[in-house]
Amino acid sequence: MPAVVIDTLFASWNGLSKELWEEIEGPFSREISQLIKKNGLVVGIHNCGHGIYFDSQIKFMEPDVISFAHLLDDCATPQEMKKRYGDQTTLVGYIPTPLLIDGTPKQIMEASREQIEVLAEGGGYILAPGCEYPPNIPLQSGFALVEAAKRYS
Repeated sequence: MPAVVIDTLFASWNGLSKELWEEIEGPFSREISQLIKKNGLVVGIHNCGHGIYFDSQIKFMEPDVISFAHLLDDCATPQEMKKRYGDQTTLVGYIPTPLLIDGTPKQIMEASREQIEVLAEGGGYILAPGCEYPPNIPLQSGFALVEAAKRYS
């Protein structure tokens, strides 16, 4: 299904306070998301900031998927994140880009296995890099992600 993904970096500790994001960007992001959905498209969010405000973004944007790189402002563990948000949106991520650049296929497979074990239970999880997949990442790293998804899903 076609999707529009919006980068919402300011909805994290790297950008604005949660209150300021809700005041300034929240209402506009709601309008944009509603228009996307009205046209029959999936609403996606990408936020590779630290301390992401999933609760605010879900409240304003009702995203179908959220791509992220780091834990949230209100969750200390991946288990807590899955419990709190796993039934509200599909989680996409969050294999660290530095691991994909410098890690061995074995390290990538292990990190992938750990995330799949915690986040894939009950559905609503897509294994992916936490941010972009830069051109300087070895191809073996991508193969390791695919193999981990096949092996541990």
